[in-house]
Amino acid sequence: MGSESQLTYQRILDIADELTTLKGEMTTLLEDEVRNQYERIANDSKTVWEGNAAVEARGQFNSLMATFEQFEKAIEDQYTWLRGAVANYQAVDKAAQAGING
Repeated sequence: MGSESQLTYQRILDIADELTTLKGEMTTLLEDEVRNQYERIANDSKTVWEGNAAVEARGQFNSLMATFEQFEKAIEDQYTWLRGAVANYQAVDKAAQAGING
């Protein structure tokens, strides 16, 4: 016996929404907590944060931030694609149904 897929258009839309919500939460965490703490430590004149290690750490952090921005963009693109795919499949289903019903 074959099994029916439980994946519906609404479920796909819900998954897309969940992806973008989680992306927002990750962005908030990174921007509001990690970056702010990093900047506070890096720029605090009372903290020893000089020399080659500090320069290398800043470079690595900035590289990580750039990678995360690419990750954010990929999630946004996936969200847009999923929503578009659902709309396209729904249009095809509607046209097919109209053709069947005459």
